[in-house]
Amino acid sequence: MLLILTDVVVLADVPFLRQSLPFLFFSMVPGYLLVRGLDVRPLENFVLSVALSLALVMFAGLFVNSLYPLVPKPLSLVPLLVSLNILVIILLCVRRNAEGDFSFAGEWKSLLSPVVVYPLFLPILTVLGSYMMNYYSNNNILLFVLFSTSIYCCFGL
Repeated sequence: MLLILTDVVVLADVPFLRQSLPFLFFSMVPGYLLVRGLDVRPLENFVLSVALSLALVMFAGLFVNSLYPLVPKPLSLVPLLVSLNILVIILLCVRRNAEGDFSFAGEWKSLLSPVVVYPLFLPILTVLGSYMMNYYSNNNILLFVLFSTSIYCCFGL
């Protein structure tokens, strides 16, 4: 359902959600479908999910880009969206067939720490800051994101 919602948001061009929802979905779900069966702690599971998701999205983009003679504009919206949808559906089918059922079980309390939650708000703050900069010429939110990202990298990890 979240994949369908992401597609609808992208194709309907919903202003704020078009940037943030696909980023959050494609940077977590494909990797989660790969590492769900591993026996690791929840925080490590989250980090592995994000890292593998980003790697899968990059390799999907590389694969679509290698189809250049067959697809006239391979890095445009439709070919990338179709390829990422196919990737997630394949991962979901493989995961379902391997385990039989699909549920989000686990210890989620450790994922609610500020060290984990704060990076999830960075894309939202960046989009909001870009909006404020473009329409109101106010870059305070973007400066906050830059400053807080450097502080997070130095002390949060």
